[in-house]
Amino acid sequence: MSFDPQTGLPVQQRPSGGCFKSCLTMGCIGVVLMVVCCGGFTWMASSSFQIQNDPQIATLVGQEIAGGDLFDDFKATASIKVDLPIFGPVGKMAMYEGADKSMLMIGEVNANVAGTGGKEALEQKLREELQNNSSHKDLETISQKTRELQINGKPASFSFEHAKTTSGDQKGTEVWMVTGSFEGKTGPAFVVLVVPFGKYTEEQLVSKLETIK
Repeated sequence: MSFDPQTGLPVQQRPSGGCFKSCLTMGCIGVVLMVVCCGGFTWMASSSFQIQNDPQIATLVGQEIAGGDLFDDFKATASIKVDLPIFGPVGKMAMYEGADKSMLMIGEVNANVAGTGGKEALEQKLREELQNNSSHKDLETISQKTRELQINGKPASFSFEHAKTTSGDQKGTEVWMVTGSFEGKTGPAFVVLVVPFGKYTEEQLVSKLETIK
């Protein structure tokens, strides 16, 4: 992932190789979610990013949100933290990659700046950003369902989408795209996951997500 040197915002690219590679550029979604929560302080937030490409720091950020590692075969690659001079911590996010070009993002927004909508508003914004993101447009939905999970004893709504890629050298590859929000430690949190369809069953993915604590 590359970042604009002036704003610190991720620069979205469309690399060759189909959905698996292009989905790795969706870190911009997490940043958009954090910035949206700041309302009129968008510029201030964008200038307050703490962007780290250190895997060790990214691992720690992810563990702070999830309470551990969700997938043993994923490696943390980058992290973002946003702190405003007036409000303090705004949010944080960690990004992971798998050897098979899988992708995982997990982020959390501080309740003090998340507004009144909480995780429901965050989930709505997540859906909007995914639909508008060019990476998602490279996917053709085969089936989709919404499931209510229990994360840390609280209900959490997740979308499980079985899809296939429509472009690139991996055209026709079937994937799971899982998105959802839950109540995190400091406020609403979210997950975006893309993995090969045959790697996990739906129930296996549910079991992993419900280990978040």
